[in-house]
This record gives sequence, structure tokens and C-alpha cells, in this order.
Amino acid sequence: MKKFPAIIPVITVLVGMPVMFSVASAIDRQIPVISKDEAAKTSKQPPTPALKGEHAPVHRQTSWFYVGEGAAHHWGDVDQSYAACKTGQSQSPINISRAVATEELNDLDPQYQAVPLNILNNGHTIHVDLEKGGHALINSKRYRLVQMHFHTPSEHYIDGAPYAMEAHLVHADEQGQLAVVGIMLKLGEHQNPAIEKIWAALPGKPHEQTLSDTLFSASEILPANLADYRYDGSLTTPPCSEQVSWHVLKQPVEISRDQLVRFQMLFPVNARPIQPLNGRQVKTRQ
Repeated sequence: MKKFPAIIPVITVLVGMPVMFSVASAIDRQIPVISKDEAAKTSKQPPTPALKGEHAPVHRQTSWFYVGEGAAHHWGDVDQSYAACKTGQSQSPINISRAVATEELNDLDPQYQAVPLNILNNGHTIHVDLEKGGHALINSKRYRLVQMHFHTPSEHYIDGAPYAMEAHLVHADEQGQLAVVGIMLKLGEHQNPAIEKIWAALPGKPHEQTLSDTLFSASEILPANLADYRYDGSLTTPPCSEQVSWHVLKQPVEISRDQLVRFQMLFPVNARPIQPLNGRQVKTRQ
């Protein structure tokens, strides 16, 4: 396999200006946890519901981008159906700087199975079709696994800083409501075997698809500890529909610098900026 030079990741946008990002420490970072009584009681406007059957990031609507005139701060203006990107009050991603401890939450219970790899370069990210890849019990409710995709740098920040990448496992219940599990990917010394399975068959061009006999289960990319931060948010891509249940895992998994660079050669930056919390609470199991 061809090796790429071990360089410090520098993200370059279309205008040619380097954009440096702070990669979180290799040590698993924790944030302050507060009690329910200490949490501020604030209100928010009703969220815009996610569309039935919708799963990010594949949409057949007006073109949007991460840089230039179609960049994230313009998404709400380029198409009426993207209005929530501009006016939504429960948008994602967010900076997770504290969490409310509660006993009301159940553990995540993934029950995934291996399927042949079906990988699409959709022009915005690498999309892995996992429609037959099992399901997860989230707060004791069954959500079928739909797909997985990737962002660099991570879309969610932990205590003010991003990780090198973030993987999203997108799930849907019978009514089409979405639950997304976010997995932070940190730089380390070793290749991640699960990521390498996918990267070995990366489609290099937009709208190019790769079918492989290689079997992959989403359980392969999960960390050992499934403790998470939970909040109500939105899709992080247009149409930015809300009423998405977010579950950001606390423990990151490791990827090599080589694996990061190979993804960034296709997508130098594909992360939406941090959105206001607007009084929402982030919760974690006590």
C-alpha cells in the first residue's frame, strides 16, 4: 500500500490560505459534569422536525459546499428548504463543555452485523451504506443502522477543541426519526484496522462508488467504552432538519496520520462550524 508522507495536517481551502486546527490531546478528555439541580432551566423555540426517511449527508437538492459562496454560513439562503440552517434553534454541531448527570439514560446497546462494503464518494464525504448492518437500542428504543460517514476536523468540539476527524453512525426508527452516534478520531501511532478496510477501497472521484466483498461491521469502529454525551440537535448538512438525537461518544478511537492525510486529500475541510447551544442541555449517564 502506498504510504503518504508523515506531515503535520494543514487544511487548505480553495483560495489557497492554510487553515490550522487544534487537534485534541491524545489523552481521553473529559468535561465537567453537573447535577440536574445545577443545570440552568432555559427554554428554546420548537425544533424543525427531521424529514421522514432522511439520513445525512445525501440530499438531492440545491448544491452546497464547505467553502466559497455555498459555504455553511450561506446554506440558509441558497434554498428555501435549507431555512433551518439559518433559523433553527436546535442546530448541530455544538461545543460540549459541560453535561448534566442523570440516571434516566440507558446505555447504548449496538447490535451490528457485518455486510459487504458499499462505499460512495458523494462529493461531500465518504458514505458507507450500512442499511443491512443491524441496529442499536438507544434509550431502549430500536433504531436500524442506515449509514456511516466522516468529517474533518471533527464537527463536535470537546471543551473548545476538535479532534482530527469524526465518524457519524446514522440510525433511524420506524417513524424515520434519527439518532446519530458520533465517534471522535484522534491521531495516534497506529493505523485503525476498521478505517483501513474502508480507506483501501476509497472512491477517488465525486459520485464514484466502490463495491467490495470485504465484510465490515460498524462495531469494528466503536471504542471499548460507549459512555456518551446526549443532546437534541439537527443534521449537520442541508437541510439541517432538527429533532435528531445526538450521542457523542466520550472515548475517541485512534487513526494514523497517514489515514488522516488520505482522507484530507479528498476532503480538506468538510465540517460545519459550531452552532449556538440556545439553552439546550447536554446529558450524560450518572
